[in-house]
Amino acid sequence: MPRPSVPRSVGAAADEASQATRRAASSRTLERTARLGFLSRGFVYVFIGVVGVQIALGSGAGKEADQKGAFRSLSDSTGGLVLLWLIVVGFVGYALWRAAEAAIGHRSETDPRKRTVQRVISGIKAVIYLSLALTAVSIARGGGGGKEGNSWSAEVMKASGGRWLVGLAGLVIAGVGAFMLVQALKEDFAEDLETGRMSSGFRRFALALGKVGYFARGIAFGVLGILVVIAAVRFQPAKAEGLDSALKSMAQVPFGAVVLTLVGLGLAAFGCYSFVESRYRRIDTG
Repeated sequence: MPRPSVPRSVGAAADEASQATRRAASSRTLERTARLGFLSRGFVYVFIGVVGVQIALGSGAGKEADQKGAFRSLSDSTGGLVLLWLIVVGFVGYALWRAAEAAIGHRSETDPRKRTVQRVISGIKAVIYLSLALTAVSIARGGGGGKEGNSWSAEVMKASGGRWLVGLAGLVIAGVGAFMLVQALKEDFAEDLETGRMSSGFRRFALALGKVGYFARGIAFGVLGILVVIAAVRFQPAKAEGLDSALKSMAQVPFGAVVLTLVGLGLAAFGCYSFVESRYRRIDTG
């Protein structure tokens, strides 16, 4: 007796349901690792802010107020090494999420040009955080991670037209800093938060953290961009040494200790805001 055949439509529906389940599971995994990425970023910025304050107060000699400094500090202890590997996972997850945004994301944006810009920005962030993850892996495995000043600016300046490229990079970094200042003043960053899930008091607190944090980051990136431009103009690659160099340069201006203390506290506030984002950030995984 012949076995009854399953209708083709039923088999197709079952296959589609199976694929949808796999996609949903994949999306949940991507979302969770992206949220771990915000936690990781929060910890790193709290570290940078604290070290910045220590430098301002004269107790941060020999410390690096940047991502590599945070990675190296964690790698010095067993418990810290475990946390460093968690940061690696978080940054990889964050990079994958941004890569997904670059590929198929920002579909809620109706303006094609704005959507293209947003996707490009997401792609750049994916590259940056994947690079940070690789640096953290190198340090966790006993590598030094390299010195920023001679790892990119000096090499680029050796090439024909390299100084122009470094100068352009400095202008872009300074522009990013200016954009962050605008975000702080307009509170544009709040558009990505699910503020409806917050109490009114916590919402005000979260927005205050974000405003202070973005303002401090804007200043830090602006100073960094200026230093990179100066490095290109004067052919002094050692001056383009990243966030650590930018923060330490603030201590050299009039009332520098006060300025650096305020910026350090602001960067720590941004780290705390990243903790808020890990819980309330709107994450589209497609």
